[in-house]
Amino acid sequence: VRGGSPDQNLFLFDNIPLYYVNHIGGFVSTFDPNMIGSVQLHKGNFPAKYSGRLSSVVAIQMRDGNQKQTHKELSFGLLTTKFQIDGPFKNDSSWTYLISVRRLNFDLLIRMLARLNSEGAASSGYTFYDLNAKLVKRFANHSVLRFTYFDGRDRIFVKSKLSNDAGLSIAYKNNITWGNRVGGLHYFIPFKNKLLGNFSFGSSNFYYASDVVSKYSSENTQSN
Repeated sequence: VRGGSPDQNLFLFDNIPLYYVNHIGGFVSTFDPNMIGSVQLHKGNFPAKYSGRLSSVVAIQMRDGNQKQTHKELSFGLLTTKFQIDGPFKNDSSWTYLISVRRLNFDLLIRMLARLNSEGAASSGYTFYDLNAKLVKRFANHSVLRFTYFDGRDRIFVKSKLSNDAGLSIAYKNNITWGNRVGGLHYFIPFKNKLLGNFSFGSSNFYYASDVVSKYSSENTQSN
């Protein structure tokens, strides 16, 4: 919500906090629309369980897999390539699964242009991917056990190799990655007297890594 800092806006993915929700500086969302079952947006008067936030709360629930039949989808586009599959395990509709993978294709073009401009001496690019997975088990007493997993990563990379007539060669590599990993276990059980129980256990991890490697070599010496 405009006017609030990132720590004042809470994003929940199946009741688990998600710390980085954008790709390409906010141009593309990490949430695949085909994977979303419901969205709740709170801009004020937050429920007590969402205390500590001043701007907004966005609660996103991933949909369950299809109980009746297996559904597959493969799509290629100028920007992204995506594969999705969901359905029951064989003929047992009490078990369902849902898997979706999405990848940005922009780096394929940038990598080719960089090699052409440098005559094969350099390569660079930017890409991202998202992985969503959900496994659901429904029991005879109407309780439901759900396993959810999300992994989203952005990557910027630069590689170059240079050499001269004196026998000196330089190899440079810079690889920057950042993203989220979220895993959760959710159990819903109805009790007697119209009481319901909903238990969630999860882990959320945001990571950032930057690796820079330079190698200098000549006919007599070599250093890293």
